[in-house]
Amino acid sequence: MISQEKAYQLLDEWLKAFDTEMVGPDREKIARAIGSERLTYDPGSQLFTIILNVPIQLENGEEIIHLDIAEPTVDQLKNASRVKDEFMMSLKLLSQISKQPEAILSRMKMRDMTLASLVLGFFS
Repeated sequence: MISQEKAYQLLDEWLKAFDTEMVGPDREKIARAIGSERLTYDPGSQLFTIILNVPIQLENGEEIIHLDIAEPTVDQLKNASRVKDEFMMSLKLLSQISKQPEAILSRMKMRDMTLASLVLGFFS
């Protein structure tokens, strides 16, 4: 566990690096995820990593326990924006930037999808 103070310090560093802001409940949720070490960021690879609350079970018996999320490219955004439903657009974009098929990500629990959606906010 990371102290609450350290979690907010890390969050502020990440927000500054991405030149974005986050306030209110979203900021609180991200800070809690950082504090519980469910969310990390590696500046070298420029990847956010989310440790899933509930692993995604695959048919072959394996499970996905984390998602690596990269900043989307313009092409990825353009491709995802072809979908009119906002939730499905987020799922499509998340699939592209995490390199996981939509069918696999659709098995994610809502808490994990919510955190992934908040991470997308760093790129806006």
